[in-house]
Amino acid sequence: MHYRNFLMNIFCLLPFSLFAQDITGLWKGTLYNDTTRQFYKYEIGISKEKGKFSGFSHTWFILDDKQYYGVKKVSIKKAPDGKIIIEDNGLIANNYPVGPSKNVRQLNILTLDASESIMTLEGPFTTNRTKEYHSLTGKVTLQRKNDFWQSALVPHLQELGLENKLSFVKEENELLAFVEAKQDEAVLKQLEEQYQNQAKQTAKDLATEQKATKSAEDDKEKAMAILAKKEAALKVKAENDLAKQRAANQQIAKQETEEKIKAEKDIVMQKAAAKAMAEKEMTKEEAAKQQLVKQQTEQKIILQKALAKQQAELRAQAEKELVKQQALKQQLIKQQAEQKTKADKESAKLEAVKTK
Repeated sequence: MHYRNFLMNIFCLLPFSLFAQDITGLWKGTLYNDTTRQFYKYEIGISKEKGKFSGFSHTWFILDDKQYYGVKKVSIKKAPDGKIIIEDNGLIANNYPVGPSKNVRQLNILTLDASESIMTLEGPFTTNRTKEYHSLTGKVTLQRKNDFWQSALVPHLQELGLENKLSFVKEENELLAFVEAKQDEAVLKQLEEQYQNQAKQTAKDLATEQKATKSAEDDKEKAMAILAKKEAALKVKAENDLAKQRAANQQIAKQETEEKIKAEKDIVMQKAAAKAMAEKEMTKEEAAKQQLVKQQTEQKIILQKALAKQQAELRAQAEKELVKQQALKQQLIKQQAEQKTKADKESAKLEAVKTK
């Protein structure tokens, strides 16, 4: 684990000009959907092999308090005008609640900005229209990140065994292996020096014995046999020590790898839990706002209905009063007509009497 931190510190201290116009690496940011008017977490890993770009994307969102993700292959090209063209090239992992459509593809047309200390990719995205789905539009905003192990994309690729498909991940793994190999070489060199020093000391001891005893040829052969035996024993001991050291190094490396994987998974889980909690709180706030708007709308509708009902009742009452007045008027006219007719008859009778 400390090797990886050491290497990351080296990369962070390198001049930024070394990375100018180099778009390989991890890009983290957001994707804004014009239709839903929501932001989604969005990551892209850009790789370069033999002059050609490729990569993977990772998108995740919250639905009904549950987190869903999708990992896709993407094709990447640099346009003549400098734009970075990124297009979906197939879904390779997801936990969507329903099966995704195979015919919908996303196209990003991004502009690279390396003028500041932070490199950014920003631009619009669209999806193609199908028989089932309308075309979607929105905006992608990304920043280049150096610590790509602290991401949502790379752990998923590790689970799929595809992390070395990203050139920047592969290069760091190779560099880690190189550093560990150099460490093993240093240990071997130290053991070899110890063996040589022990052999030299044994030779000195034997020479001292030979000078002191001044024995005959048999004594010399005996001493040579003792020396050979000691050298063989030392060699066996050195080989055993070397094997033990290698086994210890392998055990340490294994423990470091397991600790690293566990730590990375713990960090990913903690970040995912924190993000899920934040998204959940945001979703609750959004639901509360929608509920308030709904209540206000319902109250407005109730008031409008009550006002309409009151106006209808007033209108009906006015119409009834008008009909009643018209009926009274007609009755008055009828009475006046009857009175006139009666008066005319009485007048006619008086005239008849006078004439008679």
